[in-house]
Amino acid sequence: MKKEAWTLLRAVGAAAEADLLDAEKSLGLLDARPAAVLRRRRILRTALLAAILSALFVGTAYAVWRIELSRKLTPSVVAGQIGAPPTETAEQKYYLAEYGFADSPEARASQEMWDYYWTYTERRGQECLDQGLGYYDWIDEDDDWYTGDPELEALHTIYGADNLEMAEKFLEIRDRYGLKLHSREIISPSQEEFYALSGVEPFCFPPSGEEAVPCKTIYEDGSFVLEGLLWTGEGPSPFVLTRNLPGVLPAGSLLVACPEEYEQWEAVNRFGNSLSFALRSRYPDPGAFTDNAPEVDHLLVFYEQEGVSVTLTVGPATEAISRENAEALADCFDFEKACGK
Repeated sequence: MKKEAWTLLRAVGAAAEADLLDAEKSLGLLDARPAAVLRRRRILRTALLAAILSALFVGTAYAVWRIELSRKLTPSVVAGQIGAPPTETAEQKYYLAEYGFADSPEARASQEMWDYYWTYTERRGQECLDQGLGYYDWIDEDDDWYTGDPELEALHTIYGADNLEMAEKFLEIRDRYGLKLHSREIISPSQEEFYALSGVEPFCFPPSGEEAVPCKTIYEDGSFVLEGLLWTGEGPSPFVLTRNLPGVLPAGSLLVACPEEYEQWEAVNRFGNSLSFALRSRYPDPGAFTDNAPEVDHLLVFYEQEGVSVTLTVGPATEAISRENAEALADCFDFEKACGK
């Protein structure tokens, strides 16, 4: 299974960026750079042994490095499908913290920014519909509002600000939380450029030992997003692996629903990385526009070391992901090296 996991991962390396964005939209993801976020600290084998011995007395084995999913989530104003009125059965959704935990400045700023984004979009869209216009006719497609200003251009191209009013709100949130904005985004650099800019060693390894990097986006501070396909069980599943550093307002956010339905556990992968897993199994695909939505699985893997967060997100996957599958997928990445430490 570990060898199969790389069959489509390598094939997708040459995929066009536009194709990936279209695929993510069809999967119901709110942002093309989803996301993620995570691990408290590295546990060496001796430290892990000490933790287990300590657990014999306090009954909390592995608690020193477990990342609880509930600590990564902040509530969202989004309910149901974007652009459609919420229903009585609409699920509460939560933003998955891109860096650290829900109480971090990065997570709280991200929550406020994206709540504003979706609330503003819904309000302006409804105003256009009331006037007999299209839902997105309010968007200012004239680039005069950001041309010539690197900060505003970054807000438009990286953060998706659709007009000056939205951009100014993002700047207000940034300043209130004392964060920086991403200023540069490089899409699909070469493998050599990617490693040079991120400052990390190769960290994607199939069982054969051959190293490869799929489609990727990297930011000026070394944060990055990898996107591609992994083979889970009998079929391909989309994955995103993110590296996030502190002090920067994340450029995207992933929504999570029904956190109580996720099974959580800890495991050490073949590289000795202590990982936290969260798996939601067999639920209706949120991106399906049909009453008979297929069932999917969603996997989150968290790792954090010395202030750097790495998160692996797999799915929604139409093929079932078992614990064994989940841990085999995590074996494809050396999370410690991805942190750059």
